[in-house]
Amino acid sequence: MLNLQAVVDSVKKRKQGDRSKHIGLFVCGGNARGAYNAGNFLELHQQGLMDCFDVVIGQSAGSVVAAYGLAGPEQTEIGSSIFYVEMASEKYFDLGRQEKQLDIDYIKEVISYSNSPKRIDRDKILSCRQLFYTVCQTTKGQIRIFDSKTVSIFPHLYASIAYPGLYNGVERINGEECRDCSITKYPFKEIMETIKGLPITDFLILENWPEKTDEKKYTLREEARLGEILLKKNSIVLKEVVASDHINKKQLEYIKNLPGINFGIVYPKRVFSKTFTADSDLAKFSINEGRRMIQELFS
Repeated sequence: MLNLQAVVDSVKKRKQGDRSKHIGLFVCGGNARGAYNAGNFLELHQQGLMDCFDVVIGQSAGSVVAAYGLAGPEQTEIGSSIFYVEMASEKYFDLGRQEKQLDIDYIKEVISYSNSPKRIDRDKILSCRQLFYTVCQTTKGQIRIFDSKTVSIFPHLYASIAYPGLYNGVERINGEECRDCSITKYPFKEIMETIKGLPITDFLILENWPEKTDEKKYTLREEARLGEILLKKNSIVLKEVVASDHINKKQLEYIKNLPGINFGIVYPKRVFSKTFTADSDLAKFSINEGRRMIQELFS
């Protein structure tokens, strides 16, 4: 059921040493909006709350945020800078390009190449206490939840951020072509099947869209340009995006009706960053607001 206060109380009790609660953390996707969740993780570390979670699951940009978060506070700080440096550059984001308007290959280099100062520390993730999963989708539409606390973490992250339409790259995992799960916001039916047997009592979900849909809009110019590009490059994906509201309502109903587990969704009060933006100051502001939300929640 949806009960944010119950989840918050469970996290606080866990921090105080109550081991009767077993808590999961789910981080939503959203490309540049992931800056807000990076701020969430910075504050979770600051308040000593990261060890309260037994399972961490990331989707799309949330998978990268979660990976840095699991690698420790210093890595979390490094990961947050990607949103206002690399992702705010024209090398990554340029709607005027003929292809790869989102250059995911560039982000791959930043997060995983051995000579990158911002490489995710895989060894720290492998040695951390928490389980770690990433969410992807096959090109045939099936949701895949990968155990990413393995040496194969980077292909999982690559697949999770391979945004269709604006990138169109895929990652082959276990013989399947996998990419960003662009339309499925809360794939908890598949998640619960993956982690069945774990005694999870609570799930904290870190959102980066506000709850009210009228707050979830780009400027008209950006929306029109993005829609035009998607329609030209991948009309199937555009149709999926249009259908996503219906899909996500069904997923929320599943969460509400799932017995025995409290789900708490942490919504921002408004949009602090757009999905696609090259505004580094906006990204920094979004990170700070993400920190503020966790401060308010656990004060």
